[in-house]
Amino acid sequence: MLRRCQPEGGAQANARWLAAFQRGENPRLELRYGPAPELGALRSRLEATAAALHGGVVEALYAERAAELELEARLAEAVGTPAFGSLARQRHAVRGSPEWQAARTLALGWAKELITGDDEPRHESGDRRRPESLVSVLLRELGALRLPVRVEVVPSLGSRAATGTGVIFVRAGVRLSEQQGQRIAAHEIHGHALPRELGRSQALGLFRVGSARSSDDEEGRAVLLEERLGFLDPPRRAELGFRHLGALAVSEGASDVECVRLLVGRGCPLPAALDVYARAARGGGLCRELEYLPALLRVKEAFAVEPNLERWLEHGRLSLNAARALRAQGIAPRSTSHSKVATTGT
Repeated sequence: MLRRCQPEGGAQANARWLAAFQRGENPRLELRYGPAPELGALRSRLEATAAALHGGVVEALYAERAAELELEARLAEAVGTPAFGSLARQRHAVRGSPEWQAARTLALGWAKELITGDDEPRHESGDRRRPESLVSVLLRELGALRLPVRVEVVPSLGSRAATGTGVIFVRAGVRLSEQQGQRIAAHEIHGHALPRELGRSQALGLFRVGSARSSDDEEGRAVLLEERLGFLDPPRRAELGFRHLGALAVSEGASDVECVRLLVGRGCPLPAALDVYARAARGGGLCRELEYLPALLRVKEAFAVEPNLERWLEHGRLSLNAARALRAQGIAPRSTSHSKVATTGT
């Protein structure tokens, strides 16, 4: 989904917008995308699958996932069109549950934390010659865990790194400190890549294909892992706070100029504010960044009350609701050679 939403020439478009804005103009960020895929046949199969699955708890979980994937297929077909925004609000909507209210309050507080520079050396993200670079940190950790996951450096990416099936993508040309590289590696490997790999060895396929909203709770747990490892420092908290506030603004219809001015008014540096807008607006307003803070609060509270619940999320792509449903059915994840690493590594 995220690769489908990656605009062509996004960095150049951002640079043109920034230059025009600094000249006092009211520019419009023009994000262009490649040809849309034709996924009608896939959507029909997913719809038929969801309709055919009934009669039990596990069947209902598969049906919910099929319906979610069908929605994401419609989103992929609509990237860059006026229809994308309304579909995105079905997938990533502002909700009224307590953690969403608390997330907004948290974002406002975190956004006030000063984003200050430091004297720590920066290293180009894709430089395999530097042991401190992000790609080198990722390769070392993957090798230590013996995970069959490759690292691919790509010229453009909506984030600094992203995990897919069997691969972690790294955006080239980003200058990061060694600590930032370690934080991103922990997030991508222990939060995303390792649960996917452990899910492949589970008897129940749901661990592998994922449950509905599993990617949301997966992000929440990945940020929680950052906190446990001491990486959730003021600059990272401010970054997450601004992302949430920016995504809220975009989901409510804010333009690029309106969103950037809102964030700058709250203390976000101008280039970072534009990056936040471009990230939230990709595809036509995906606003996936809405999910991080509510999911962090949700999983943190759940694990405090039900600590054994984390075992299900460690071993596959499961939401909290799916984990509870499987636990109630007596379906537990099977231990693997990586299970101990998954627990101690966090």
